[in-house]
Amino acid sequence: MDGSSTRTLLTSPAVSRPYDLVLDPRNKLMYWADGGNDRIARAAMDGSNQTTIITGVSKPRAVTIDYREDRLYYSDIHRMYSSDLLGNDIQLLSESGKWVYGIAVDENYVYWSSSWLDSSRTRQGKVGMLSKSNLTKTVLVEGLASPFDIRLSTTGCPVSYTSHGDSCFKAYNQVKTYSQARQVCAADGGLLAMPKDREVDDFLLDLKNAVNPNSPFWLGLNNQNGEGGWSWEDGTPYSPTADWTGWQPGEPNSNGEGCVNHLGTGWNDAPCSSASNFICQLKDAIRCPLGYFRCGRGHACTLTWRRCDGRTDCSDGSDEDGCECLPIPVDFNLGGRLTMLPNQLGETTFEKIQNSSFVDLLNSSSANGQNRHPEFREFASAVIFPQCAVPKENDTTCSLSRHADNATSCMNKPLLPCRSWCEEVLNMADTRMKKRFPTCDLFPPPQHGCWNPEPATRNGEVCYHGGGMNYRGTRSTAKSGGECVKWSAAQEGFYPAAYPWANMDNNYCRNPTGLGRPFCLVEDGSQQECDVVSCKMFCCWDIGPPDYGNRSPMKRFYYVGERIAFTCNEGYYIKPGYPTEVRCGEGGFWQYDKPSCSANFEDRLKADLLDVNNRNLAPEPESRTQTDTDNPTDTDNPTDTDNPTGTDNSTGTGNPTGTENRAETDNSTEAETPTRIKNHIRPVISFNGSVEQIVDLEEKKEQLVASVVIHFTWQDSRLSWDPKYYDNIETISVPGSSIWTPTLTLKGNANPLYQGLPKIVPVWISSDGQVTWSVETLTTTVCDADPFYFPADTMECNICFAAFSATI
Repeated sequence: MDGSSTRTLLTSPAVSRPYDLVLDPRNKLMYWADGGNDRIARAAMDGSNQTTIITGVSKPRAVTIDYREDRLYYSDIHRMYSSDLLGNDIQLLSESGKWVYGIAVDENYVYWSSSWLDSSRTRQGKVGMLSKSNLTKTVLVEGLASPFDIRLSTTGCPVSYTSHGDSCFKAYNQVKTYSQARQVCAADGGLLAMPKDREVDDFLLDLKNAVNPNSPFWLGLNNQNGEGGWSWEDGTPYSPTADWTGWQPGEPNSNGEGCVNHLGTGWNDAPCSSASNFICQLKDAIRCPLGYFRCGRGHACTLTWRRCDGRTDCSDGSDEDGCECLPIPVDFNLGGRLTMLPNQLGETTFEKIQNSSFVDLLNSSSANGQNRHPEFREFASAVIFPQCAVPKENDTTCSLSRHADNATSCMNKPLLPCRSWCEEVLNMADTRMKKRFPTCDLFPPPQHGCWNPEPATRNGEVCYHGGGMNYRGTRSTAKSGGECVKWSAAQEGFYPAAYPWANMDNNYCRNPTGLGRPFCLVEDGSQQECDVVSCKMFCCWDIGPPDYGNRSPMKRFYYVGERIAFTCNEGYYIKPGYPTEVRCGEGGFWQYDKPSCSANFEDRLKADLLDVNNRNLAPEPESRTQTDTDNPTDTDNPTDTDNPTGTDNSTGTGNPTGTENRAETDNSTEAETPTRIKNHIRPVISFNGSVEQIVDLEEKKEQLVASVVIHFTWQDSRLSWDPKYYDNIETISVPGSSIWTPTLTLKGNANPLYQGLPKIVPVWISSDGQVTWSVETLTTTVCDADPFYFPADTMECNICFAAFSATI
């Protein structure tokens, strides 16, 4: 047992890639899964008589023995089977689609570990249990990486101790006196083994023979006070009628032989000072870790949340005893509600809780730590005092005082906090505080029945605390606005299978993986945060768009520091003094009020005028006076088709050393009435022009380049409006190209690239329909020059324009 005296029992090819060696000391046999030869094999414990008992399996990885039922349990890739110890009576137990790497059994369940690669080639694993009675499967632990084996920890046996019944035993291959053997067992926290019944005695015989079949082993039975007064090591008297009697024939037989050892096949009395090997049995009941219930005999543990669930998990049935709901003493200030003990912390009475350090948790609140979950105290009280699942219709019949005359016993089951609540609360706790509670994987899922407080709300909707691992609202929209898809459909139902405790209902937003906020999966398979509001985190609620406007980004709420930009619809503008952007400030308050959009009356006016205006048709004045003449009226134009307007520019020579340039404008023509020419009404245009500068006079080519400014004014009734309907606007400016303007031809034009007066310059329109068009342009015209008199002559160059569709 100390690793010395090793020897090889089996080698290849008799065995190839063995897995999960398991011993049957009762029959001096060992079993293993032979992965290289795809079989379940058996041999004597010395390696002899090697044989195949089960064939036709593929890649077996796990095998174990149920000593109570004398059956083998083994794996075949994705399946689990059982058979008798000879490999017969094979039964299929489960087929999961995942590789099974480890199997363990107890009286009621088969436990297994499995591992696989997910779609991203990441190793995943879980541990579950299978009911022997109805083959119902339950996942116990998920999110593991590679659980390649499994051993039951509910027996509580230390390393090198072997479980039998509800006790743990170890055969020491060390020669000690009875007193010395006692000390070794005491150091382990136990006693010399006490075979008080035949089953234990047979087990001890097999256990000792597996170590050394020829050596005697001390047992925990002695008569050190004199012959005939035998007593067990735990102090209880030995009764030949009540206890098992394993004496060999003729034993006990000698004075002075006050201690008992196991020799051959039975008990033998021997001097306590003689040396023998020995067998230890744990004296005290095992200490179950947080989250477990200790069975009545103290040698096994089961999950606390499995108590009183109608299924026996302890071999002595103690987990289904004492299922009584009791009122919590008023000293704890919990409103006198009902509870059921023991709790997950191992506390069995109210007095023990009152005197323990756990009661300090009831005095904890969010004020004790800035990052503590706001429901921490409620969670702690539900752990210390589990809720009692009393039906509402029976609640009034349960006494709130244990000493009331009409006290009614309320038999039911405890409701421990749900795992999702634990995950959320302890995720916000520090390491020191987490260690005071069981780990969250030891809390029940909602499918089993557990306690969860009513969801918190904010502004009438369910909100979340912390990271939202316990969020149970029905929001199903991502921040992007996309609709969430059902968890059962996304990624082949990975999330509900991997996180059965996380309330993965429908397509509701959840946070099973512990991210910052609840999230969901959208149609394209991507993971997106949801628009779920936090219960505590400050945020600013959406204030909506301004009237006749929009805001961006568009969300239900905004976190501190986020901004909204506002714009107005076409035809509207943000009023002066209002910001175009606001920021969500500390405390969840907007930095500024939402701006207002006002109608842009000028743009609206322009739209109203220009939408109906045909820039290709000349306007008609308000009043029409018809004449019966074929010639223009009030014009100096000598023809009825050509109406030139001249600019008189005279250039004179006064002396031989200087030149006088004189630019004169005598071209203002006013027409008070429209003129009909051949039944066509011509608009009357007032003209006023001047030469601002003579840029160049090329005498050889007789060309004059001048900068000319011309002002036109005319009436267009189509462009009039009533100012009171447009915020009292009297005058507007529009591009000349957007309305009708007269087409003018430059007479005597000498520039082949000249395209007429530019129409991109602004045109001013008054509410009465008067249009004013001011144009500045360069003209190049032919000028008749006589160089004979140069430089003492006076030269006149006229700049003339002609209009054929209007009276100028």
